[in-house]
Amino acid sequence: SSLAEDIRARIDLPRLFDQLGYDIKLAGTNSRRGAEEWCAACPLCGGTDRLRIFGGPDGVAWCRRCGWSADAIAAAQSLDRSIVGFYQAVRFLAQELGLPTPDGSTFSEPAKVAPAKTAFHSMPKGYGRHG
Repeated sequence: SSLAEDIRARIDLPRLFDQLGYDIKLAGTNSRRGAEEWCAACPLCGGTDRLRIFGGPDGVAWCRRCGWSADAIAAAQSLDRSIVGFYQAVRFLAQELGLPTPDGSTFSEPAKVAPAKTAFHSMPKGYGRHG
């Protein structure tokens, strides 16, 4: 949908991870993407800095070891277990950006953040648009 594409292009993925309770650290600027690069422990395979979170338009999170990846919509579903499904994630992120949804609905439940180590569910390698 064009709303989902707009969300993917506009959401600040590192800010979303931080807002939903995931501990991230600035790793520098990625010269290829021209955007800030953040690191954290991978929620699936561990480590201390395997997960890379890229800011900027069409931000993506990606684990350098196991290959887990997520755009803003998949990350919202994985980081906040109260967000169930694609459409609920789109509504939640649209509200975060102040965008109207086609049906006029909003995600009105407060975010319930599970501990990061248990918040993610297992996803196959290559999951998401960027995998």
